[in-house]
Amino acid sequence: LTGRGCKMAITPAATAAVTADLVLVVRHILDYLAAISNGKLDFEKEEIDEVMAYNEFIMTRLRTIRGFDLSEMPTSSNQDFVQHFLTEVAKHIRSGNIVKEGSHYRLSRQGVFVSDGIIADLFIDEEMDS
Repeated sequence: LTGRGCKMAITPAATAAVTADLVLVVRHILDYLAAISNGKLDFEKEEIDEVMAYNEFIMTRLRTIRGFDLSEMPTSSNQDFVQHFLTEVAKHIRSGNIVKEGSHYRLSRQGVFVSDGIIADLFIDEEMDS
């Protein structure tokens, strides 16, 4: 589940490998590990659209210590998405919850404690993709 253009996310609920248009979801890590030891892969495929790719990127990358560079965003060519991000992130930069260094964004120490709300603000609704 690794390779070029593939990111691995491990959460208490699931493990997912995210590519540009596909998510491989492992619902039960112990079942997955048992299957691997038997030479099989145990996962579910979920095709993702541009909105889901953006939201997954925001959710997983902003919560890392490093944060992310705007150029790493999988939907960076979609100007509506970029404008949405820049508009929404500005208020969190002003409040001190997000640190911006050039085109790099990361949560501040105080931002970590309110990250769910920040991420919710940065998410895109499905209607915007229409």
